Amino acid sequence: MEAVELDADVVDQEYSSVRATRQPSNMAILDKERPTLQCIVRWTNLLQLHGRRGSPLAVSITKRFITGAMAGLAGALGMQWFRSAWNANHGPESGVFGLDREADVNSIRVLSQMLGRGAMDDEMAERIALAAHYVYGAAAGVAYAFALKREPRVSTGFGTALGMFVWLFGDEIPIAASGVSNPRTKTGASHLAALVAHALFGATTEATRRLLERA
Repeated sequence: MEAVELDADVVDQEYSSVRATRQPSNMAILDKERPTLQCIVRWTNLLQLHGRRGSPLAVSITKRFITGAMAGLAGALGMQWFRSAWNANHGPESGVFGLDREADVNSIRVLSQMLGRGAMDDEMAERIALAAHYVYGAAAGVAYAFALKREPRVSTGFGTALGMFVWLFGDEIPIAASGVSNPRTKTGASHLAALVAHALFGATTEATRRLLERA
């Protein structure tokens, strides 16, 4: 697989193009994503530069790492669009369990307290949560890419098995057990939406991985 060249300027161009086709109700989430994606692109370019200078094994590992990270980022972006569409149709107060504003803000506040950082306002917590969402997606994509190398059955269901695993062990159980969000106060549709969002994450991650592997 050839290394995928990325350019932060291209992200700007694509951002402007996509922004022009979006409804005003979706603009806020798109604006918040822009700096995070630009930062990720720059770090990915740096990894590619170092990967090309190493041994064949190092190059192979770096390519797999980048492929997994980019695939996971695409999956995370898909989840964000699903969340945006859900909120536009059902309202933020009936958000996707584990992916709504309540879970975002509370989880970052809990983490901040654990690290001894003290109180944090909602806006800052929401921004950090958005960045963490993409970091988490990239990390899951990297783990998936390396696991797939050892066990091809990991891609069962065109990546939806990955989505189900992340939904259950990275969202549904830990969010409920930590008290970040009370599952009993959410509707069945909210929990089902979370399941669908994670299935979309897995399928998008797998589709992107295959596309990059063929490049």
